[in-house]
Amino acid sequence: MEETLRHQEAFNYYYSLGNTRRLLLVSQKVGVAEATVKRWSTYFKWRDKIIRRDKENARKLAKKVDKAILKTKSDYHKEVQDSLGLIRGVLALIAQKVKDKTLKADSAKDLGTLIKAQDAAIRLEQLLSGKADSRPEHVITVQYIDSVPKVKPIESKETENG
Repeated sequence: MEETLRHQEAFNYYYSLGNTRRLLLVSQKVGVAEATVKRWSTYFKWRDKIIRRDKENARKLAKKVDKAILKTKSDYHKEVQDSLGLIRGVLALIAQKVKDKTLKADSAKDLGTLIKAQDAAIRLEQLLSGKADSRPEHVITVQYIDSVPKVKPIESKETENG
């Protein structure tokens, strides 16, 4: 028996039922006896088709999720880079003012704040680039098992006392 468009439509409806899949529902939808739908299901190996389609859908979904994660990470990395460039520019301007002796004493507090912001931005940029910062607990690896991403921290090589 050759699989016709009617058989494919019946299978697609059966597949679309998800957890409520029943051959009786398909027979009612396509207007044939349940025994006929059972023969189609057996002959065209609907259970195997469902497994294959589920796996393919899982692969496609994983690809979309990976793409979205990479885009989000890339966008965030660009924002961090832009902020870091701005902070570096302000620090260069302040350094010039120190050199020209036009920096007032009360501005030193602002300089400390900017240096801390630069340090935080550099650490964040390193983390987003996959580089370790000074704290080993921030390093992560992504391991793919059955197309489902699982993230686990790398164990620290430091002892408990430092």
